[in-house]
Formats: sequence, structure tokens, C-alpha cells
Amino acid sequence: MSAGTSLVAALLLAGIAGALLPAGGFLARLDPVGERRGRGWRVRRRSGRRLAARTRDSLGELSSALVAELRSGAEPRPAMLAAGSGLVGLEPVLAAAAGSSGDVAAALASVGRGPGGSTASALAAAWRVGELTGCGLAAPVARVLRAHRAHDRLRREVAAELAGPIATASLLAVLPLVGVALGTALGADPLAFLLGTGPGRLVLSAGVVLDVAGLAWTRRIASAATAGCLGEEAGRPADQT
Repeated sequence: MSAGTSLVAALLLAGIAGALLPAGGFLARLDPVGERRGRGWRVRRRSGRRLAARTRDSLGELSSALVAELRSGAEPRPAMLAAGSGLVGLEPVLAAAAGSSGDVAAALASVGRGPGGSTASALAAAWRVGELTGCGLAAPVARVLRAHRAHDRLRREVAAELAGPIATASLLAVLPLVGVALGTALGADPLAFLLGTGPGRLVLSAGVVLDVAGLAWTRRIASAATAGCLGEEAGRPADQT
């Protein structure tokens, strides 16, 4: 294998593996069934994240508009209908608010059990207390709104803090491929060993497995750190005071 051919092969290998490693696709392609399962899991995960983000945004808008409606003197149910009009994911809440006997607190609690719905759980508690005691809802909902905004600020700060380590881990995952390309360019022809010999293929397979596992583990740690900092495992905002 000539040096030029080896260099081209190394660059192609680096490009292919670099595209597949972040998604774990390299290992998935060793098993067609696993590939389909992995693809479905990634699609569901992305869909869940988008749904959670939309729900959080809707609940933030709902809380802000509900405070304004209540402070203007509107009754709770008409205020909820006006505040939630057109917002995504709040249809059960609006349906409950539209009827005089609808259980708005239960509908909010149901939304709160879904992805990104922690603010709805806090609103459900405030609504339930208001129904039981007859106290005004404006002040409790304002506190929920402050907690929601603080939670969003914390989310952005945590994401910014984790961006550096995640980028570093991704860079380190690609460095072995850069090393192979550099060695090939210098005439060492590492691909002849890695692809043409039994020990080389074993080393290559082990390296790819460890590389993918390290990147996946780093991202898992980052996800766990995000969930822990934001109190998502408890299903509520980090601050509801």
C-alpha cells in the first residue's frame, strides 16, 4: 500500500468514524437489529427533548400571562383560558378550565408528570390551595413564575458550563484518528498493521470500542449532572420559593 493511498484511506476512515462516533453508529452497524433499535432510541430521545422544551416554554408563557390576568382582576378559570389560549401541550388544562366542574389542578398535575412539566406541578399545587382556602392566586403563581425563570437561567448556565468538557471529550475521541492519518503521512503506514494483521485488527476494534464508550460515558455524566443540578429527577423546579 503506497503512502498516498494509505493517507487517503486514513482520511476516509477518520471522516467516516468521526461522523459515526458521536451517535454510536459505528458499533450499531455491526448489528443490523441493534442499528434499528439504536436509531429508534435516538429518535425517541430527540423527540422527548423537543417535547420537553415545548412544554417548558408553554408553561413559562402560561405562568406569565396568568399572573397578568389575575392581577387585572380576572377570575381563575377565565384567566387560565385566556392565558393558555394557543399554547402547545396545555389542551387538557384548557378543557378543564372551560367547564365549571373541570378539575384544573388534576389537569395541571397530569401535564406535570410529563417531560418538561415540573412548572405545571407547582401550578397545580397553587391552584389546589387556592380552591381549598379561597386565597388569591396571583401571588402564588407569581412565585411559580419566578421559580420557572430561575430554573431556565440555571439550565442555560449548566449547559454553558458543560459545553467545554463535552467539546474536549469529542476532540479527544477524534485524536486517535488524527494520529493514524499523521503516521500515514509520515510514511509509517499504520493502516497496514491495523487493517492487514490479526493483532492490528484486534487493536483497532478495541480502540474503537473504548473510544465510543468513553464518549458515551462522558455524555452520560453530563446528562446526569444536568438532571441533578436542575432537580429534574425530582420532577420539580430547582427553586419554588
